Amino acid sequence: MGAHAGDTPLAALDLAAGTGILTRALQAHGQFGKIEAVEPSEGMRAKFLQRCASITMHDGTSHSIPFGDDSFDIVFVGQAFHWFDDVQSLKEIHRVLKKASQKGMLTIRVLALDDL
Repeated sequence: MGAHAGDTPLAALDLAAGTGILTRALQAHGQFGKIEAVEPSEGMRAKFLQRCASITMHDGTSHSIPFGDDSFDIVFVGQAFHWFDDVQSLKEIHRVLKKASQKGMLTIRVLALDDL
């Protein structure tokens, strides 16, 4: 049983999903009724599909997320937000988030020891 907003399972988007590292973790957690992924790189999408065959992958960018308004309860961005941390991306993420849900976005950036 997944997390719910009322009686509806939560819908999650992994934006700039890459090879699916975060997507697999979200799926393994089992708290989402629907997980969709978006990735602009054809090579990354191909690797993703090899590793996450049960998750639907879509071609898209942070400036053009291929879903309608109010589609997701939460948007995740793992190790990629620094590539597109601009107002246009934030507006697009806001557009696909359900208006009734609390706004939330998670971004993860792994630092190398040289970054410290």
